[in-house]
Amino acid sequence: MNAHHNVFLSFARNDASHADKLRRLLCARSDVRLVSSDDFGAGESWQTKLRESVAKSDWFILILSPESLNSSWLLKELGAAWALEKPILVVVAGTTVPMKLPVELEQKQFARIGEFKKPEDFNRWFEHIGNAVAA
Repeated sequence: MNAHHNVFLSFARNDASHADKLRRLLCARSDVRLVSSDDFGAGESWQTKLRESVAKSDWFILILSPESLNSSWLLKELGAAWALEKPILVVVAGTTVPMKLPVELEQKQFARIGEFKKPEDFNRWFEHIGNAVAA
């Protein structure tokens, strides 16, 4: 497994509090470099920056909520990750998984936001996804 993981964090604006929680936990890890659309500067080409950021990522974490499924930007980010065959970790923000899911998520394992309380809680997911990529 890589000593350093580039992680793209994708979330809807309404899920910013959940994203902040995951961002704090991920940034506390010495082996993670976090990327999200929040890192894009004013005047930059969003499409180009998005494509480059997802392409350079090792992992793609999606915070899933009803709001996220209505976000066209989030769906573009997900589509880019799926097309590039990036490992995708889906973190459910609410208490239930939305019934209507994009095809890219139909066969993914889901985690609940409450599963992540400390930085080490990502270990099993990084290992699980790493083993799936190696197979």
